[in-house]
Amino acid sequence: MRGRIGGSAVTFRLAPEADTVVLGEREATRLGLVYARGRLVRHQGTTGVGLGYAVELDSVQVGGIVRERVAAVVVIGEETGEVLLGQSFLRGLTRCRAAGAIVLRALYR
Repeated sequence: MRGRIGGSAVTFRLAPEADTVVLGEREATRLGLVYARGRLVRHQGTTGVGLGYAVELDSVQVGGIVRERVAAVVVIGEETGEVLLGQSFLRGLTRCRAAGAIVLRALYR
């Protein structure tokens, strides 16, 4: 799923089980995020428990849906090339499949 963080193109993977948007250090650096100023947190990832930095993204966009001030974690040492789109973005949206694509819709406007 294609989208944007702060105006830069990224590839997202829907991760409704994640509390926040999750990305690796390499992707955060590419996006110009100053993540090391964030709060150091424990993160449960696919390879177990690790460390990351809690940050706030100015904006996240998928299609016509834009959210501002979205909570995220920049994971130290875990690179997948994808950004996980967790509940800090997905909260208040419904997901369904239509013509082979995933469609996100706001529950309220």
